[in-house]
Amino acid sequence: MYTTVGRVAAAGNSSLVQSYHYTDNNTATAYYRICEVDADGTKTYSEVVLVKSTNATATTFQQSGSNLVVSGINAPAGSNVEYMVYNSGGAVLQHGRAVAGATLIVNMAGLPKGVYILNMVSGANQIAHRFMN
Repeated sequence: MYTTVGRVAAAGNSSLVQSYHYTDNNTATAYYRICEVDADGTKTYSEVVLVKSTNATATTFQQSGSNLVVSGINAPAGSNVEYMVYNSGGAVLQHGRAVAGATLIVNMAGLPKGVYILNMVSGANQIAHRFMN
């Protein structure tokens, strides 16, 4: 059973990638999914993700075309969040840094179809998100 924790208004019709942000101030470990509602009322649900209670959390994960968009990376102000994308065999395929509070866009265009793990680390805190391409 899911409970609505917030709503974000749509930016309108656009052929460009849109970024949305919502921060849930819940301090407990929780499972989340996004319900996207189109103008015609059609609903699409994201995969379920587990967000563990730490000092570094990512508010939303959304796949948009060939990108994985991570919004609301919450870590101490001014800190860097290192990220790595692993394939199912554990090989690092992409890596980089994002700034706390920024939106991270992971380009999946060159990745073959499969299951991947996005791992984000800030200090002693870590978030892992499984996604498919």
